[in-house]
Amino acid sequence: MAKADFLDRLKRYEKDNIPQDILVAVNKLMSNRKVWSIAAIKNSSMAAGQLAEWCAALYKYSEALKKVRPKQARVEEMTLKYNTSVAEVNVKKEIVRSIKEKLKNMEEDLNETRTFIDKL
Repeated sequence: MAKADFLDRLKRYEKDNIPQDILVAVNKLMSNRKVWSIAAIKNSSMAAGQLAEWCAALYKYSEALKKVRPKQARVEEMTLKYNTSVAEVNVKKEIVRSIKEKLKNMEEDLNETRTFIDKL
């Protein structure tokens, strides 16, 4: 905490990729209620208490991230599948539009031919 860039390093900490060994150590420390009491830590040192709260929050964040990441991956997978399907539907719509246009032209030709036959 004595280093001048300590606060900046905390702000830039890579919270999405905390090594598992650190999480295990923090969990072990937090589960020991004799050692880990944020209120007691704050009574000793307000700065240490705030740091303890930060550590606890990061631990909770990492635990939540373990549940969220697979869901994020599923969302990305389904989004890709959806976008592919939409592209396929758009191709099919273009084919249908083209067929309808040809059908319209054929109907116009048929009507012209009927009109010609009726005149004959």
